[in-house]
Parts: sequence; C-alpha cells; structure tokens
Amino acid sequence: MKQILNTRIPSLCICFTLVILLNLLYTGFFHGGLSQAKGPLLLFLLCLLCQLVDEAVSRINFRKWLHYCIAESAVLYAVCLVFCAVFFWKGVSLRQAAAFSAFFFLIDSAVFFYFRKRQQLNVQEINALLRKRDASSPAASPCPPTKPSGTP
Repeated sequence: MKQILNTRIPSLCICFTLVILLNLLYTGFFHGGLSQAKGPLLLFLLCLLCQLVDEAVSRINFRKWLHYCIAESAVLYAVCLVFCAVFFWKGVSLRQAAAFSAFFFLIDSAVFFYFRKRQQLNVQEINALLRKRDASSPAASPCPPTKPSGTP
C-alpha cells in the first residue's frame, strides 16, 4: 500500500503531465500552433493556479486539519468555477454548475483521502520504528541520588 501511495500514484501523475506537455509541444510544432491545443494548455494553467492556491492556503495556521480542508476546498472551488466559466463555458446553467460541483467535490475528496492515507502510513511507520528502538534499547539504570544544591 505504501508503495502505491508514495510511488505509483505520483509517478502516474507525473507521467500523465509529461505526456500532456509533450502532446502540447507536438501539436504546437506540427499541427498549426497552440490554437489546436488551447484546451489542454488551459487545463495545465488551471493546475498551476490550483498549486498556487494550495501553497497560499497551506501557509495559514489552522487549528484542525479539517478546517484546512474546508478552507482549501472552498477557495479551489471558487477559483475552478470562475476559471471554467470564463474559459470553457459559453454560459453557466444550473445543470452545468451542479455537475461541476459534484465532480469537483468527488475529486477533491479523493485527493484529501489520498494525502490523509499517506500521512497515516508515515505516522504508523515512524511509530513502529520508535517502538522497535525503545524495545532494543537497554533498560535504563537508575541514576544515583544527587545532593540538593546548597547542602554540605
């Protein structure tokens, strides 16, 4: 499970991003410029914008992890909704907004679940290492009593 969360999923995301970027370059050079690749380029820019939002929100000191999740989700939702309305939709209907909201919160929940699970696995690994270290350390010998300061 740890290898899937720490290696395979990030590797898949990196490979997907590289394939999209290579496709953009290929389309730009051999098939009439970047006008053909407007959609994927805008999606990549949206991903960069989401990373900037994540960086900004992560600098805020929240009392609870849930508060961070809610704040980041709200800001990302607004940013993505406006971005899609400006660059992809010709008008915003109630049906579009509802479908967008459902997909957004499904994907957002999956991303938070992924990072939460990764964090839990790391905590378990650290705790196991600490238990192993504590079990293998020699029993602490009692310290000799010390004289209180100021007494002869």
